[in-house]
Amino acid sequence: MQCFRVAGWYTVLMLTVLAPVARADVRLDAYAFPTSVVQGDSVWVFVSTDASAFDLRIQRDAAIPVIVLTVENLPGRSQIVPRNAPENGCSWSASYGLRIPPTWPSGVYICELSVGGRTAGHAIFTLRERVPGSTARILFQNSIATWQAYNAWGGRSLYNHNSDSSRAHVVSLRRPHKLNAGLGDYPDYERFFVHWLASEGIPVEFCTDLDTHADSTLLGAYSLFLAVGHDEYWSWEQRQQVERFVARGGNVGIFSGNTCWWQIRISPQLDRIICYKDKNLDPLAGIDPARTTVLWYADPVRRPENSTIGVSWRNGGYVNAAGWLPASQGYGGYTAYDTGHWVFAGTGLADGQEFGQPSTIVGFEADGALFTWIDGLPVPTGTDTTPLSFRILGVSPASWGHATMGIFTAGGTVFNAATTDWAHGLAADPVVATITRNVLRRLGDLGAPAKATHPRLWATLHSESVRFGWEGNASGPSEITLYAIDGRRVIGLPIPAGNARGALTWDGNDVHGRRATNGMYMVRLVGPTGSATAKVLLIR
Repeated sequence: MQCFRVAGWYTVLMLTVLAPVARADVRLDAYAFPTSVVQGDSVWVFVSTDASAFDLRIQRDAAIPVIVLTVENLPGRSQIVPRNAPENGCSWSASYGLRIPPTWPSGVYICELSVGGRTAGHAIFTLRERVPGSTARILFQNSIATWQAYNAWGGRSLYNHNSDSSRAHVVSLRRPHKLNAGLGDYPDYERFFVHWLASEGIPVEFCTDLDTHADSTLLGAYSLFLAVGHDEYWSWEQRQQVERFVARGGNVGIFSGNTCWWQIRISPQLDRIICYKDKNLDPLAGIDPARTTVLWYADPVRRPENSTIGVSWRNGGYVNAAGWLPASQGYGGYTAYDTGHWVFAGTGLADGQEFGQPSTIVGFEADGALFTWIDGLPVPTGTDTTPLSFRILGVSPASWGHATMGIFTAGGTVFNAATTDWAHGLAADPVVATITRNVLRRLGDLGAPAKATHPRLWATLHSESVRFGWEGNASGPSEITLYAIDGRRVIGLPIPAGNARGALTWDGNDVHGRRATNGMYMVRLVGPTGSATAKVLLIR
């Protein structure tokens, strides 16, 4: 039996098949593309396997994962890996395609692929909100470019140490992840933070750095932008968006290390990361020096990352990694300073006290600012382009400098934890969790009263029409949209601005004036204060 399930909606197709026998040596590689989608978009899962059939389960990742779709007994096939797959992708045929239902919330979605009841591989994609900022004031960014920079699937990455021969200068997103059974770097960093946010009940929406790069309006829908884990590779466009966001009053929370280290370019199709790492190799160096793919502070770019994020890896370095400063010798924690600052509220810390060492939150890579000591407090010198307004809140030794946690304001506020492993302390260290809550609540406006009542939506069926009612929707553009069960948009019913309460009637026709078929429909209201969903069964 083939069973298809989407968020509680069931369709059963009766087929007679034999369940595949699990083998310990089964080969399965997979990836999802596009890597970032919104409700109503389509995503495809590409699979190559020597198994005759496999099962697919998609879940939204959280502290308690939510299974949203299950498909059994998809046909398996082995697909050729092109010689240039690391640079140009796999060019595989899709094994499964899905139009994202409008009821799926923004999040990180994991495709689990199994053979004979045993997990054989994974693929991963990010779901954004179709109307940015409609369900949360905080935007969480997955660092797709960095995941792919280190991804050596197919034989090459942007690094020599894990490439079969010389490193690549371009890497494709249209290929599986080699690490963590197909999940790439996500389980090493972002996942800790995602699970903690879910356990705390903190509402966030998700995107990738490709979205930050491509959409100049995206960040403006939020109060707080989060970069987490190992956000090393930034495009010129991405950095511009973040700087403009802050200049206009937006806030940034960086719980990452080695942040904004390499400049990259991203292909127009958002499927390839370009980074030559050498101005003499980059053909753009003599044409557009500012976009040359070298270290941000290096010639010919000469735009140190400190000016944007407050710190740089060149003034920090390794901790508890690569033989440097091991945790067994007491390294990996921050010494707190300026503990009267609101960031430390509720921690009970005093200046000079250490926190986070048992969880080794400082490492494996940490960023720092050049500083001096004035009246017993670390104060930035500014000689490395760190803003003089940067208040250093924590210091920890690193391989060629010091990790320096801190905060500054330049229109909006930028907080930087300055370490890749901060999220490793969220579940185990109350001080780390409290500092993180303080940053999210203050900079994400979580403590502010709602501007308007979160909208509600309901539907009532009449003989030849459906009437939709709503309340709590503040002035501003909004729409009630109907979707078929497969995610296909049927029609949109605009709500005039200013209607905090009201009703609309649907005559049962689609956007082309054709009569809609009987069946279940999903309904979604999206407005300036949030979103709401309902279901309606159309029977005539």
